Amino acid sequence: MTLNKRYRRSIKSNLAFYVSTGILTIITLLLFYLFYIGGTGINSFGDEFFEKFSLEDAHFTTYTSISDEEISELEDEYDLTLEAMYSVDVVEGDTTIRVFLPTEKINLYDVTGGCDLSSDSDIIISKGYAVNMNVEIGDTVTLCGEQFTVVGYFQRPDYLYMLKEEDDSYKNISTFFLAYVTDEAFERLGNASVTYLVRYNGDDDIEFRRAVNEKYYMQSYLSSDENMRILMVHEQADLFIVMAYLLLLLMPSLAAFLVCIIISRKTRDEQKLIGTLSALGFSNRQIILHYSGFAALSGFLSGTISFVMAEALAQFYGECTLSDYEPLHITFSLPIGIRLLGIIIPTFIYTASAALTTRSLLKNDTIDMLCGKAGEKNNLKTALRKKKFSFRFKLSFRNLLGNPARDAAVTLGIFLGSAIILICFGMIDTMDNMSMSALDSIGSFEYEYIFSALLIDDPEYGSKMLVTTYEHENSGKSLTFMGITDDNPYLSLTDENGDEISEFDGWYISTAAAAALSINSGDTVEFISPLTLDSVTITISGTVDYDIGSVVFTSLYNMDELLGADEGTYNAVMSDKELEFEDVTLRKTIKKSSISEQLDTIYDEMGVLIYTCVLLGIIICVASVYAVVNMTIGENRTNISMLKVLGYKDATINRIILGTNHILLPLGILLSIPAVFVILDMFWLMMLDYDVMLFTTYIKPTSYILTVIFTSLCYFGSIWLVGRKTLKIGMDEALKEQRE
Repeated sequence: MTLNKRYRRSIKSNLAFYVSTGILTIITLLLFYLFYIGGTGINSFGDEFFEKFSLEDAHFTTYTSISDEEISELEDEYDLTLEAMYSVDVVEGDTTIRVFLPTEKINLYDVTGGCDLSSDSDIIISKGYAVNMNVEIGDTVTLCGEQFTVVGYFQRPDYLYMLKEEDDSYKNISTFFLAYVTDEAFERLGNASVTYLVRYNGDDDIEFRRAVNEKYYMQSYLSSDENMRILMVHEQADLFIVMAYLLLLLMPSLAAFLVCIIISRKTRDEQKLIGTLSALGFSNRQIILHYSGFAALSGFLSGTISFVMAEALAQFYGECTLSDYEPLHITFSLPIGIRLLGIIIPTFIYTASAALTTRSLLKNDTIDMLCGKAGEKNNLKTALRKKKFSFRFKLSFRNLLGNPARDAAVTLGIFLGSAIILICFGMIDTMDNMSMSALDSIGSFEYEYIFSALLIDDPEYGSKMLVTTYEHENSGKSLTFMGITDDNPYLSLTDENGDEISEFDGWYISTAAAAALSINSGDTVEFISPLTLDSVTITISGTVDYDIGSVVFTSLYNMDELLGADEGTYNAVMSDKELEFEDVTLRKTIKKSSISEQLDTIYDEMGVLIYTCVLLGIIICVASVYAVVNMTIGENRTNISMLKVLGYKDATINRIILGTNHILLPLGILLSIPAVFVILDMFWLMMLDYDVMLFTTYIKPTSYILTVIFTSLCYFGSIWLVGRKTLKIGMDEALKEQRE
């Protein structure tokens, strides 16, 4: 008889071990694959799409228009591609339609459904809005009282992430979309605004920007590296990959540690057989390789099943990560290298765990192994012997404290399940809290109007502001500098101590910007104007509790001084109601309600993914607790048999043997709560790097209750499944032990 003949019998008798540890490994690896598949797929698609459709390097506006002849001269002189892009924002009810004239050299569009324009009554629209609002090909769209027929859908490289305004925090596909019409139809829509698109052939853009500003007076300039419509394609894909590796370090690592504990305990349970094999003359190497094979089989099968499932679900997984983008036609797959690592890593870890445990056992005396006492010290077998406690309490106490490794594994399983569930609920609660209360706390304003020119006469209604953009010197991150009047009735801003700020005599940075740039009160910071490329240095006077954007607040007078403008000059108006302006050109209108809409969209888009993770957390909790508690039955077979001999019922025996773990349930849940806050705070800070709002972790009491309920159901469900095994243990087990 060779050792290899034991594999089939051992696998059959330990099937529950292989199934539970396999599920644990598979689920945690699938969590990693989910984000990795999405991130790599989006990155590859973005690179190809940007290149194929000539993505801009930057776009800018000027106070003085640039003629076609001057554009050609600039292209020749500075070795670049420059093109004027014309657009009109048409407002129909609550919906804004941004209509473009097709460009020929930069930011080309791709028809992804239907057909291109062929008549003056045709229109093609962005597909994200069409899908969200159920607009089909053949439907009609009204622009300025004229009916257009939708003949197709399109995508363009600078709007794969559909932001209405460049400083919005999240996409808008419910009240905003893009459209193309023919040249003749476009002329009927009214006065168009012009934006200049540029692609640099070299790296030096400084001289060109200075020349344009000197002659045509730049009004705004935004590079693709700062354009969130463009930047979010790769940055969010990179975020998915980062999250994948964080999950790989956290969840699979903890799961692997848990499985290693289980393997170690299972191997120690085999010490009598290991002692027998040693006594029969098998070498240590043979025995170690034999027991390593059991663990290797678990790791190999789990890893193989994981990558097969991931490959089968790759398209579904990938499309789950596309919720923030326009509908992208991407074929997702799992890279071969990652497939192999998904097999090799768990196989290696589990094999090493079994090998080390077996090697450690073989250092003990063979007689001790044959007696099942290898490495055993006191093990608390005589604890409370002289104390007047019940037999059931003494046995439970010894069973609990005599197996610290098993206790740690049970606690870890509960911790994993509870943490994943609470993280998901915490994300939902935090976004809901921001939408419900955080926006109301910053003031009563509903609209911000930003003009294309500097004004001096006071507005008829509203509070005037002077707004511009600067870039942080070290990080290059864009911040809005906002000069406001001290009597602005629409802002209710407080400092870091909760005290209301009534006079902005200094420079106050928002909490979102302070967190993103690690800036504190009293710091001296240098900023660069993207228009003039001049630098300014300011000293931060304090921090404003303002989480919805990266802003520096100051007085209107300070902003006039900073920009060299006449006192009282402004280019924006804040109001609590909608206003109309006839004599000035609006560059941008910002609605406070749009921020709430963005938060609602985040919730809607992430909901499926979040609740999927809740389900995975439940599975992890059940599998891990079942796998660990299952060891308790195996380790107490003799005790269970003896209790049956003494007349105890199966239900009572389960309470005595398995009930000792109940104290670990609240411990695992309580440990998960501070860990969840740490993880979520890290996640929100990571999101802040991608110019999303600064979220403050908030978890509702009901979410704690639901987490406790779900985790408890998982735990007691696992206990119930394991408890059924006591029915299979006969009274003769105790007699067999005595004969041995």
